[in-house]
Amino acid sequence: MASAAPSYEIIVVDDGSTDGTAEIVRRFATDHPQVRLVSHPTNLGYGHAVRSGLSATRGDAVLFTDGDRQFKVSDVPLLLDAADNADLVVGRRIKRADPWHRLMIARVYKVVLNTFFSLHVSDPDCAFKLFSREVIDNTVPKLESRAAFVSPELLIRSKLAGYRLVEVPVPHYPRIAGRPKGAPPKVIFRTIGEIVRLRRSLQEQANSAKRGTSSVDTQ
Repeated sequence: MASAAPSYEIIVVDDGSTDGTAEIVRRFATDHPQVRLVSHPTNLGYGHAVRSGLSATRGDAVLFTDGDRQFKVSDVPLLLDAADNADLVVGRRIKRADPWHRLMIARVYKVVLNTFFSLHVSDPDCAFKLFSREVIDNTVPKLESRAAFVSPELLIRSKLAGYRLVEVPVPHYPRIAGRPKGAPPKVIFRTIGEIVRLRRSLQEQANSAKRGTSSVDTQ
């Protein structure tokens, strides 16, 4: 990161893990003050982890990425180079290094998001995104997702707020440590529920705004 920015901080979110991650980060941070730990006493879910991490940030630009090493910090300049003309820069995996069944789920997921929210982003779930401070401050407090839908929800709310979004092709690397959890039925059904709730909430807001406009027009 030192080669990408004159000053920076790294926030590690430990979502109630039992593998010693929190203690390792605490020890590392004693000698590296730019590293900070956000720790959940119990596992709250991916959405909560992302929201906690983004809420804890303080910089003018905020990079969000997963800790599974399928993205490299050395590729951050790809996003930074596009930041001058956008409020958020969204990575688009050039060739996704995931099993075929995850690729199939991702295709269906993208169709659903385009149909329900007119999102039209090539890779909404890519965990390599760069946000301006304004987007973080205005969008993150509104997030409701507890699951993987948090990433598309960020994009949906940002686009509705009128922020400029650009997509940038980025490399995606094979997983070399840990095991992917995949998309078990519980996670899929939770994501479907969150999509439906957000769709309903946005529709109610739109209807309320229309009623308010009509009331003003008839006075």
